[in-house]
Amino acid sequence: MLIADVLVLFVVSQVPLLFVQSYAAILICQILAGLPFPALNAGLLGFLYGKTPDNIQGWASAVFETTVGILGAACPAMVGWLLQQPDLGFTAVMGVAVACSVAGLAISLAGPLRSIPTPERWSEVAL
Repeated sequence: MLIADVLVLFVVSQVPLLFVQSYAAILICQILAGLPFPALNAGLLGFLYGKTPDNIQGWASAVFETTVGILGAACPAMVGWLLQQPDLGFTAVMGVAVACSVAGLAISLAGPLRSIPTPERWSEVAL
């Protein structure tokens, strides 16, 4: 539930930026979006590393961080291109952010993430 709740807050906090582009709105929306991310990281990564055997923690970290790093490296290129497009700019970037956050929310609500138990029951679940 924590993962879905954080993603719901992220989606809700980003939607206003499709319509308002003031500095204050950007600041408030990004603060609201970022505040719960430590809880999201703890919920997702805590389970991943809690279930991964100690002798392959480094391997799991390398695979996860490489995957995230590749996507993170491509993002500035796409955003830079979008920002230069006439009549699109910031709204297009926020449209992509909202679309990606809605996709993440859908995955968290429909997928196996909903079945991650509390830490006390991690020993009962296979990774």
